[in-house]
Amino acid sequence: MEELVYDITKSFDDGNKDIDFVLTVDEVQDFLTVFLSTGKFKPVSIEWAKPNISGYDREYYFSLCRFDENEILVSPAYNDDRLISIGDDSIVLVSAGVKVDTYSKFVKSYDNVVLFDIED
Repeated sequence: MEELVYDITKSFDDGNKDIDFVLTVDEVQDFLTVFLSTGKFKPVSIEWAKPNISGYDREYYFSLCRFDENEILVSPAYNDDRLISIGDDSIVLVSAGVKVDTYSKFVKSYDNVVLFDIED
């Protein structure tokens, strides 16, 4: 995970695009913890809770973005049964842990979608 965070942070510094993730509910907590602990990113909007608290048990959208500085935005990837809309020029990294259906929807909707596995 440390190598992934280093590589992502370096890519974020070198580029001018947001870096977006699609994560399982369980992965969000780890990503929030490690990216906030770098001190480089500040939360701008966090809409996440365990399913037994929120009732939402699907994937989440996690974005390293540049609204004012370097911010983190987290929201459910679905609003009812519709996929949320994100910027067309973002790089979208989809966790191998998400459902195949969700991955397929992102691939159909966006150009820069990459499947990744945290274990690799």
